[in-house]
Amino acid sequence: MKTVSLWFDGGGCHGLGNICRSLELGRRLARFGYEVSFRPLSSDAANLARLAFGADVGKADVVVLDVPYPGDVWSKAANEEGARVLALDYEGAVAPDLVVSLQAVRALAPGTRHLVGLDYAIIRSEFLAPTTKGSDGEGFVLVMLGGGAPAEQTERILRRLSAVASNVVLVQGPLAAGIDLGAIPFCVRVVNQPENLAALMAGCSWAVTTGGTSLMELVHLGRAVYVLPRTPAEATFVAIFAGHSVVFGIGEEGLNCPTAVQREHCAVVGPRLIDGRGCERLAELIDTLL
Repeated sequence: MKTVSLWFDGGGCHGLGNICRSLELGRRLARFGYEVSFRPLSSDAANLARLAFGADVGKADVVVLDVPYPGDVWSKAANEEGARVLALDYEGAVAPDLVVSLQAVRALAPGTRHLVGLDYAIIRSEFLAPTTKGSDGEGFVLVMLGGGAPAEQTERILRRLSAVASNVVLVQGPLAAGIDLGAIPFCVRVVNQPENLAALMAGCSWAVTTGGTSLMELVHLGRAVYVLPRTPAEATFVAIFAGHSVVFGIGEEGLNCPTAVQREHCAVVGPRLIDGRGCERLAELIDTLL
């Protein structure tokens, strides 16, 4: 049987994005018939993924490397174990066998085999279910700012939103900074690590988020999204979505609600732009490495 090992890192200032998509890709590859193992590369990543850290997972034919920092040391280590390396959104001076990126912004060694595009976006299975359908009516505004948002920034954004929306839901993940509930408007409801996250995202009227995984999931669901990029790389990534008008605003200063026409456009164009078949395409690329 073909064996694939998912090597990943995250947590702390890096957030959950690399961890979540590696876990999802691994689960999907197992359904496709691969023998799959997971290797978290730090104790933080292991704890967040609820996996053992440092366990011997054995050798693999292919390592899928997903780290939020230069990955040379891990690419070399995988090659030394005899594995081919497919690296996601990779940066480094050592060329893996194949790099797949959502955008071409990171430095790579000359001659690196590199495929780029939103076709490779990994969307979690719960967002692909036929019953996951967005609301067409006037509902709540969903706010997802990730684990890196300071409490003061979150509270300030919620106050801005209260001027244009009367029903706001703030999702707080495991890395989110604690906020002063007395400092946020009465129209805001706070939910912590909700089990029905996919339903919340599909059922919102529109959303405010950063330029990461949640943006892609909301676009796939056809939601209109206002984006608050955290880094220059995120700003560049968000510009891709803005070019397709599935992002209706960028930056905290101009925070406002979308028009009905903008929401209708996002509902049609978003699921076409992010079609949810990224895992299948990555599986085909793994086959080429084998």
